[in-house]
Amino acid sequence: MLALPGRQWTAVFRATPTLQSEVASAQPMVIALGGVLVDGLLFLVIWSLSRSRARATADALQLSALLAQARLSESVFRAAREGIMVTDPRGKILEVSPMFVEITGYSRAAVLGRKPDFLASGTHDRGFFIRVREALTAHGFWSGEILNRHRDGSQFVASVNISAVQGEDGRLTHLVTLFSDITAQKRYQQQLEFSARHDPLTGLVNRLGLMEGLQQVLAESGGRRNRHVAVCFLDLDGFKPVNDTHGHETGDKALVEVALRLRAGLRSSDLIARLGGDEFALVMQERQAEDFAPALERICHALAAPYRIDDKLIRMSASLGYTIFPADPGSAETLLQHADSAMYAAKQAGGRQLAVYAPAADAITD
Repeated sequence: MLALPGRQWTAVFRATPTLQSEVASAQPMVIALGGVLVDGLLFLVIWSLSRSRARATADALQLSALLAQARLSESVFRAAREGIMVTDPRGKILEVSPMFVEITGYSRAAVLGRKPDFLASGTHDRGFFIRVREALTAHGFWSGEILNRHRDGSQFVASVNISAVQGEDGRLTHLVTLFSDITAQKRYQQQLEFSARHDPLTGLVNRLGLMEGLQQVLAESGGRRNRHVAVCFLDLDGFKPVNDTHGHETGDKALVEVALRLRAGLRSSDLIARLGGDEFALVMQERQAEDFAPALERICHALAAPYRIDDKLIRMSASLGYTIFPADPGSAETLLQHADSAMYAAKQAGGRQLAVYAPAADAITD
């Protein structure tokens, strides 16, 4: 109702039949539901895209990590200071590292598809490599030293570690060999061992080398019939005046000449030692005890011949005492003491003589 000047007015509205039919239809509901459905589908698309992107990102990160690990492995493979060789179960080379090339002298292209027997020096027999294969089968690992041959023909000592790689089914898939050239270290070790057992002036064995060699000779001779061992102690006569008159350099050269004469007068199987100063020791083996005296007399005669050192003519001789095993059944140290006692008796008798030790008396001059 509306209040207008002086009157009350009432307005009445009616819909036409056409409008009523349109309002009564389901079209608005369909439109509304359609909008909801579209919104839902749009949400699902966005959610799916979001999950795919997250999965793709995760896959990308995983792939990136794998690539980084592969690059790291390759970097380590190439930068390793050990030679690396990968073979298949039959022993054919699949890959080698740059250090392999540097150590062996063989290029990568020259070794791929080959078996590594081209490195063999011929030092190790077939049984050695069979034992290596047995260790790999039993334990999956072998470690040791192998003497190999360089491409130029020279030999080198390799410290080797071999590992067997198995697949998920437990079957052998690869053999990975890591090795380094330890030739220099072995040579240095040998030099140290040589220095520990040898006289630096003459190159003869020292007291340590003598005792080790004598003990071995006695052990071997103890199990043999008619095998006699002579242990000799030798001292030069007149060496001190050489040092005092001509100096230590000349004296050292004279000692070297003595060592050369001893080597020339004895067999390669005999043992010659310098114990210090002008004292030497000899270890000889013969079937007959009577054979020692003539051989030792020849040595005394050779050492008494004049020495030409630089422009100097030097005269020396030697006093030599010895004892014979097993007639003298002492230890290595005892036998050497008995030989020393016999040498002292020869010295006391005027030198340039040969004396043999007798258990009943300290020494008897021959």
